[in-house]
Amino acid sequence: MGGYPADYYVMPDHKIMLSDDRTEVWVIQPLPLVKKNDLNLEIHDKGFCLDFNPEKRSPVHKCIHLAYTLDTDSAEATFEEGVLRIKAKLKEDHAGKTINIS
Repeated sequence: MGGYPADYYVMPDHKIMLSDDRTEVWVIQPLPLVKKNDLNLEIHDKGFCLDFNPEKRSPVHKCIHLAYTLDTDSAEATFEEGVLRIKAKLKEDHAGKTINIS
């Protein structure tokens, strides 16, 4: 009893990283069973949306919200060996305030 339907696609976790100088964000999203021609990526100022058709699975639509404001004009993406990599500059300074840890 229970479980997922046979055509259900479980999307692996993504990684989100800031560059050391905190001016760019990098996203790494594994997408096994997905072909580049079946993948559509939309970049928004607060995240990105994916539409794709994995092999022998139902179509998938997934949006991921980021805590950063992106410069969408600077966004670049590559898709190789089932891994989507996105890079974009940040619109706003993302420096925080240093606090003491007790």
